[in-house]
Amino acid sequence: MKIGVISTGTYYDIFVYTSLKVSSNYSIIYSDKSYLSIKYDGFVVVRKANRPHYMCLCLNIDLKTGEVIRLEDYDDYSRLRWSIYEEKNN
Repeated sequence: MKIGVISTGTYYDIFVYTSLKVSSNYSIIYSDKSYLSIKYDGFVVVRKANRPHYMCLCLNIDLKTGEVIRLEDYDDYSRLRWSIYEEKNN
């Protein structure tokens, strides 16, 4: 099991039809034989916008099935949220 930043890079694209410019960094933050977690963070610029918007997106993939894993699929989100809250306040 590998935890931490394993690989990083930069992604840039212009979506002509939606007038979006995306400039983000990506980091592979978890990897093993079964799962891959990628974090994207950076900026999105919409044509005619006064300033860019910050975005952060995490993508978790089950390598055995090829499916994207949502947080709700992995654990009871309410229980997980409460345990994070308790850790921060203790």
